[in-house]
Amino acid sequence: MSNTSYSIKENSYVIVNQGGEKKVMKKILSVALSTAMAFSMFATVAFGADAKLTPEQQFNALKDAGIVEGFPDGLSHLDRSLTRAELAKIITKATDLAPVDATSYNDKNYAKHWARTYIEAVTQAGIMEGKNTEKKLFDPSGNLSVQELAAVLVRALKLEVPTETNNTATEWAKGYVEAAVKGGFIDAGINYQANASRSQAIVAAYAIYEESQLKVAKAEAIDATHVKLTCPLAKLLK
Repeated sequence: MSNTSYSIKENSYVIVNQGGEKKVMKKILSVALSTAMAFSMFATVAFGADAKLTPEQQFNALKDAGIVEGFPDGLSHLDRSLTRAELAKIITKATDLAPVDATSYNDKNYAKHWARTYIEAVTQAGIMEGKNTEKKLFDPSGNLSVQELAAVLVRALKLEVPTETNNTATEWAKGYVEAAVKGGFIDAGINYQANASRSQAIVAAYAIYEESQLKVAKAEAIDATHVKLTCPLAKLLK
């Protein structure tokens, strides 16, 4: 009798133990599979970020994404200058900001300006600011300088602004330019007060767009670990 009783208890213990192991294995495999899916999603975008593209290739990528537009002749004309309004539109789209229907500036005919909602979007996001803050003027049609572009880039990417600088930018812009140069987004030793070319703006915009896409991929990767798996392996784990 004692042997039979012991045998039953021993078998019961084995059954419970095996059931527990099965549950643990299901959880381990489920987490592992979710993590693998998430990592794959994030790595795909990250791998694309590692690819070094020319400004022309970056322009084409942004064009395909609906962020920039080509000229009527079909060319990018990256050697031309860029207006502050044009950059506002590009940055709004690159960061996926929603256009804002507001009127914060006093520029002539600003209320009817084609880029007003884009300008308001980047203003509220703290990425761009007015040309004359006291008079509340944005200067939409004004050319964008290299150092202004550097400031926009640094704010959008949230780069650290160094206190020690070694460049010829205007005093207010030295930190922004230093950060942009160290990040490899703007060349060192150039005229930072000169008008920024479309090529320089495209390099900055692509970096901002790329960062935005990485954030989206990372967020989706995290969410992927919390959704119910529907792949064949998940069915086997049920």
